Amino acid sequence: MLKIAAIIQARMGSVRLPGKTMQLVYGKPLITYLIERLRHCNNLVKTILATSIDPGDDIIEDYCEKNDLICCRGDINNVAGRFYKILEKNDFDGFVRINGDSPFLDQNLVEKGINLFDKDKLDIITNVFPRTFPQGESVEVVSSNFFLQMYSMMKKEEELEHVTKYFYDNSEKFRIFNFKSDKDYGKIKLSIDTEQDMENCKKIISIMKKPHWQYDLDEIAEIYFSFDQ
Repeated sequence: MLKIAAIIQARMGSVRLPGKTMQLVYGKPLITYLIERLRHCNNLVKTILATSIDPGDDIIEDYCEKNDLICCRGDINNVAGRFYKILEKNDFDGFVRINGDSPFLDQNLVEKGINLFDKDKLDIITNVFPRTFPQGESVEVVSSNFFLQMYSMMKKEEELEHVTKYFYDNSEKFRIFNFKSDKDYGKIKLSIDTEQDMENCKKIISIMKKPHWQYDLDEIAEIYFSFDQ
């Protein structure tokens, strides 16, 4: 069995919605919803939060200490460097890159990505190239050795900030497989970037009748479309 870790990139200094990572939603920080979902993913060996060394992100490290999570801190702008640091210190076959503003990420999609990665032995398994799933349902499974070898090729600021941009911009050089949705989710948006996104998040959770991690993407989409945006 391959050793695959989830690496969540998260910070407090969001431009559009500062502090969203730790904003309380029905009594618990937003990021807890994502972590609870990942804990129901059967083929992850670890979950690691990659945040910055900015003092404003001390709260994320404190959160990790209280919730038995690994925290790795690095340059505020070089997010790829944080990932490199984690992979250097750990013997992972691959990692799932996840954004911390995705409280409704369907763990079944994560499992699907990992299973495809295990089967086909590619550099990257993704569902965002092109995107056919909603924002907030992004899955990228990347080979650790591949990432470590290619990191030195990332020179541009946006490549270091967005971690996988270099690979997509040079996709003809790499073995990348994109899995697509067989449904049209329209304009559904499940990532949290604005106050309206946060309000939608709270509405969705308020309607749920069972633990949130038991709702898959189709069920969440049904709730999302049940109220006016």
